[in-house]
Amino acid sequence: MFSKKQPRHDRSHNTRRLAFESLEQRQVLAGNVTAALVGDVLDIDGDAVGNKITVVSDGANITVQGIRNTRINGAKAPVTFAVGAVASIDIDMEGGNDSVTVRAVNAAGIGFDLDNAAGDFFSIDMGDGRKQKVIVRAENSGGTGFATNGIEVISTGRKDRALVAARNSGGIGITTSGGDIDVDLGGGNNKGEIVANNTSGTGIDTTPGGNLVLNGTTGHDRFEVAA
Repeated sequence: MFSKKQPRHDRSHNTRRLAFESLEQRQVLAGNVTAALVGDVLDIDGDAVGNKITVVSDGANITVQGIRNTRINGAKAPVTFAVGAVASIDIDMEGGNDSVTVRAVNAAGIGFDLDNAAGDFFSIDMGDGRKQKVIVRAENSGGTGFATNGIEVISTGRKDRALVAARNSGGIGITTSGGDIDVDLGGGNNKGEIVANNTSGTGIDTTPGGNLVLNGTTGHDRFEVAA
C-alpha cells in the first residue's frame, strides 16, 4: 500500500527577509583657520580640529591656503596678503593634529620681510596634538627667503616633527639678524631638525650672535643640525 505523499513544506511562512540598513552618514570634520592682518601682524589661528595649511610667499604676496578639508576664514579659497604689509607672523594652531608648512619661493627681493623693527617676530605654536608637522623652508632662487629677528617653533604634542631648512639655490635662505632659531618640542618622541642644504648662496645666517636652539622637555626626542 502506498503511503500518502506528504505535501511540501510551505516555505513562504519561514522565508528570511533580507534588508539593508542604511548606514549613518559620516561627515569628515572640516576645520577652520582664521587668517587676518592685525596692524602689521599676520595672525593665523586654528581650532580644535586637526588642520593642514600652507603659507607661501613669492616675494610679492603671502598666500595662506587650507589643504584637504581645512577652510580659511570659513571658505575653501586661499587668502592673500601683500609682503610689504606683513612685519610679523604669529601662527597659533590651538588643538588638534595639525600640519603647517611655510615656504619662501621668491626669485628676488625678500619672501618674508620680518626684521624691519626690533619687535618684529616669527612664531609658530602648534599646541598639543599628536604626529603634528611644522616645516619652515626657504626655497628661493635669489634674494632672501626669510629675513627675521629669529624663528620660534613650539609644539607640546607627541611624535611631532619640526623642520627649519634652507634649500635655496641662490641668495640667502634664512637670516635672523642675530636672533635665535629656537625649536622647542614637548610631549616626547619628537624630532627636530635645522638643516642648511642650499645649492648656492648662503643657507642660514644667524650673525651676529644668534644661536640654533633645539630643546626637548619630556624625553626620547631626536634632534639634528646639518649643513
